[in-house]
Amino acid sequence: TDEMLLSSVTVRLADMTEQAFLSPLLGFFIEGLAAIIPCPKENVYVFSIQDDTDVNARILNVSFSARQPDGQFYSPQFLQERVYLNRAVLARIATVQVLPFDDNLCVREPCLNFEHCLTVLKFGNASGFISSDSVLFRPIYPVSTFACRCPTGFTGSREHYLCDTEVNLCYSNPCRNQGKCQRKEGGYTCVCASGFTGLNCEIDLSVDTCQPGICHSGSTCSSLVKGGFVCDDCAPSGTFEHYDRLCQLRGRAFPRES
Repeated sequence: TDEMLLSSVTVRLADMTEQAFLSPLLGFFIEGLAAIIPCPKENVYVFSIQDDTDVNARILNVSFSARQPDGQFYSPQFLQERVYLNRAVLARIATVQVLPFDDNLCVREPCLNFEHCLTVLKFGNASGFISSDSVLFRPIYPVSTFACRCPTGFTGSREHYLCDTEVNLCYSNPCRNQGKCQRKEGGYTCVCASGFTGLNCEIDLSVDTCQPGICHSGSTCSSLVKGGFVCDDCAPSGTFEHYDRLCQLRGRAFPRES
């Protein structure tokens, strides 16, 4: 599917041929990917095995995607990070040598207006079967291209990928409980009314109860007898000059010569 291709990455394996990869390394490779992502090996889809014709060495390009438990595909950025950080584990399990990712398309910086360039695959054509002594595999040969993604809070006035128009994220009134929304580059900030806090002023300090992770900076959440809660032990001298009510650091002034 298009979603699978757009969510895929291509791994380059050194000193490898199609036949050698299919038997018996294909199964080991899928098991290795499942271990480092991590996900069930049934959620890993290898759909393309192709010799790299742009180099003289024996390099095999293997394209795959992986599905999350909720049915959505992992992003290419996540898969690249997992493979890169755990390439030694993958090499040990699958007995393959993983080479650095080839990202020549985005190296040329084709995107405008601070867009993020993504190397993606699109459907090219189905090829003939590749076989080994024990595996019959029919890959699809995708076409490598790129996609431009706008930074958060931007879109295009004529085409969405131009990213030349800032979106007013306050238009949807995200701030709750009479909080005031203030625009900022790439997003918004809610200025909460007294007694409320949270990203969208959704937390009522006089009613809500302690929840795991609600207090930050190593502080302790304490329930109040009259209802609500307070975050303790984050603000020096018991003041909240530089912290909000959830003990998140707001801002700090430093001496000029510090």
